[in-house]
Amino acid sequence: ATDTEIEVAEDLLYATCMTLGTKNRGVKREGEGTHQRLAMLSDIRCNSVLLEVCFISNLNDAVKYKEKRDELVIILAEQLIRHVHS
Repeated sequence: ATDTEIEVAEDLLYATCMTLGTKNRGVKREGEGTHQRLAMLSDIRCNSVLLEVCFISNLNDAVKYKEKRDELVIILAEQLIRHVHS
């Protein structure tokens, strides 16, 4: 992961957790999570981040996501725009 990818991931994760009120489990680099390699993020020539918004198998997470989905989309878009223009 590049420094830029880590910075974007941390900002998106923070915004997601603050908006939904979910637990911040930290940014993980490829190979640190449950799945060791994610093909969709490999061998591409641009910055990439995979954001896990919530665990839908966790009823509390799913309810929070459903209640705040529209707010979350706007906040995440604002974060991405901020990174594009920085």
